[in-house]
Amino acid sequence: MFWKKATGKGITTSVFVGMISALTIILLSPAMFDRYGLGADKALIPMDNPAIISIPSSFAALIIVSLLTQKTQKKLAVEKAAV
Repeated sequence: MFWKKATGKGITTSVFVGMISALTIILLSPAMFDRYGLGADKALIPMDNPAIISIPSSFAALIIVSLLTQKTQKKLAVEKAAV
């Protein structure tokens, strides 16, 4: 979030992507399936730690959305300066 090109939309998207992916991985993990009483061997995602997926996907979302919305922010700054 200290990247110069980070935008508000990029940061917001990054937080939501990280949160949703982490919660999904946790809810579909063997530890939770065991708590549900379904058996850990029937878990849809065979990992308990969501960080290995959610952190890189969150960073990727930050970079992609920030780069895509960068042009929009520059145009808005030019329009504000012209008014």
